Amino acid sequence: METAEVYENIRALSAEFATERRERQQRRELVAADFARLGDAGFLLTGVPIDQGGICESVRASTRSICEMLRTLAHGDSSVALVCAMHPVVLNYWMATAQAPPPFQAAWEEQRRSIFREVCEGAWWGTIASEPGGAGDLSKTKAIARRGPSDGTYLLTGQKNFGSGSGITSFMVTVAVPEGETDPDMFALDMREVPWDGSAGVTLTAAWDGHGMAATQSHAMAFKEFPVTRVAWPGQFQRLAEAAGGLGASYFTAVIVGVVEVALNTAREAGGATPRGSAPL
Repeated sequence: METAEVYENIRALSAEFATERRERQQRRELVAADFARLGDAGFLLTGVPIDQGGICESVRASTRSICEMLRTLAHGDSSVALVCAMHPVVLNYWMATAQAPPPFQAAWEEQRRSIFREVCEGAWWGTIASEPGGAGDLSKTKAIARRGPSDGTYLLTGQKNFGSGSGITSFMVTVAVPEGETDPDMFALDMREVPWDGSAGVTLTAAWDGHGMAATQSHAMAFKEFPVTRVAWPGQFQRLAEAAGGLGASYFTAVIVGVVEVALNTAREAGGATPRGSAPL
């Protein structure tokens, strides 16, 4: 798909969602069918570079168009839009850095190819990196990643919250301090078909309580010896984040702008004024 086609697909879906806005605003859970339709519409490709089958040219070239998609989607369902925003944000850790130096280059390239292939086949990505009492500072993580039985694998133990899209996302990223090291690093969690009752190392400790965008399923989880995969260029978490730029702020702001536009138009309609159209960002 091309970027313009994906945007038109998103616009059509958002218009349909908007006809159900009252019911959607009362939801406290996400609906998997919405994300299946968004995947079919091409939104997943916002997290994949063009040379890997996606629509992302670069951080600089594609940020505006992705923001436009998210703002438009927020017109129909803000909770869905916010969860969608996490997908390209997370994947930009791999998109924005095409190469790693030796001796990590081969492993980094293979990890990127594997991730993008999974996304093109339908995988959603999210994050569950924050921790209780951490005030959003990931450098203060208390989670530990013990070395696993095979190279590159680890076992995660720790408390995490704000897992946006829990139950919808196929993979999530988090941070933890690797065994024998002092600085945190990034790890990927395969959350597909994982029960939340503790039997597989994941326990739901607090379901999202409905604040803000109520249906994002931003649950809190406890992990105990849960298998995770370390980023293939280890020890470069800050470097990778800097290369991805301030995309998180841009994408989340685009969702807020979409919410504000709907609110203003609703107020104008209530006051008898003609609603205004949405100008491009």
